[in-house]
Amino acid sequence: FISLLFLTVREMGPMIYERTGAEAADALRDVRASLEAKIRREEAVLAEVKKVEAWLRERFEKPDDWEIRRSEGFYFLPHANGTDFIKDERIYDILPAWMEGMPIVKSALRFTPPACAFGDEGAEPPPLDDFFRKNAVWGMLVGESAVKQLGLPLNDVVEYFPAGRRFVHHFGGCGALDAMASLADGSHRLYRAMRDANQRPASAASGAAQGGSCFMEIRMTARRDLDREAYGLFRVLLD
Repeated sequence: FISLLFLTVREMGPMIYERTGAEAADALRDVRASLEAKIRREEAVLAEVKKVEAWLRERFEKPDDWEIRRSEGFYFLPHANGTDFIKDERIYDILPAWMEGMPIVKSALRFTPPACAFGDEGAEPPPLDDFFRKNAVWGMLVGESAVKQLGLPLNDVVEYFPAGRRFVHHFGGCGALDAMASLADGSHRLYRAMRDANQRPASAASGAAQGGSCFMEIRMTARRDLDREAYGLFRVLLD
């Protein structure tokens, strides 16, 4: 009867009256596997919360910072262009499972910087609406190891970005969300930091996968309606 402690009331009747000892053992094995999976997820979430907490405290000390580092591959599930949801049933077949993986799975904006951001001769800033409706896609981003850890489903609509060098720009503080327009006109401090470091996004010509792709991940907002306070980071794929 100890086994009944791990079962719902609905499951108790069949366990007592209808199953053999071997079948009961199989049922407990399934319960164990489910509990182990839940524990693994909770441990992963706890580790992520600690990581983001430490990162956020760093932003209070140094709200604007950057680094170049190698990182694992990651997956991106697109779901919206601007405010319009992408009409592809393959997305919504797996999107609920990905959302259950938050906060390990992140909401992110994928975009390609305008040519004027890096001083290309004759390049003009695109109209703001064109930049975000034609060039930027909202989606869900998750590391390759987390996909395996959480058992997230994949299909043909999911984009994969292999391991490699990234330019990571951290940002935080008041007014951070007001900088969105500067992503389109080339004046954002992300671009200035990359120019100072003599770096450019990976280009399609270099053979890099999804050349030019950058990702903005907003990790937290506060008093958004008053002073546009936000904290997040940019991940830029490098050649």
